[in-house]
Amino acid sequence: MVKTIKLREGLEITLANDTLWIEHYQAQFGKDILNTLMPLLLGIGPLISGLAEEKGGKLDKLEQKDVFGVLGDPDRMLDIARGFGSFDASDIMHITWAMAKAYDETIPDHIKWQKELAGPNHESLPIGTVILPAIAELMISGVESSFWTGLTERAKEATKDLKPKNQTKKKK
Repeated sequence: MVKTIKLREGLEITLANDTLWIEHYQAQFGKDILNTLMPLLLGIGPLISGLAEEKGGKLDKLEQKDVFGVLGDPDRMLDIARGFGSFDASDIMHITWAMAKAYDETIPDHIKWQKELAGPNHESLPIGTVILPAIAELMISGVESSFWTGLTERAKEATKDLKPKNQTKKKK
């Protein structure tokens, strides 16, 4: 998935959520993104379970709109925020840089790139209002697409051995 976000008038960046951003993150920052994301992932797990409970306790009843609806719900975003733990603003910008780099290989190292984004007036970036929701949406879409694929595969596996019930013919 690719998403273009507007940081301010005349300044947009495009982010790509493919596996390449993970490699850029590792190469630039020397650590595995999973270690950074684990507190966040631990916060999302109970949220997904809660969504499933609202649908009768079954994950297969969840729809994509249910998961994406979380991004517009302040209370649910607070649940996710509780999972941030040691996740900080620099992590957000590191992930943003890696996703931007995955989209555009010409982007310089993260410090130079952030200086370019700030411009000559050293303007701040809308981390909480624009950047964080965008990367959250991209990450959820990545997890969510594999989640839905996994559900479909499990459903097919569970039903492959089922035999149709014998139907009795009605007498005329």
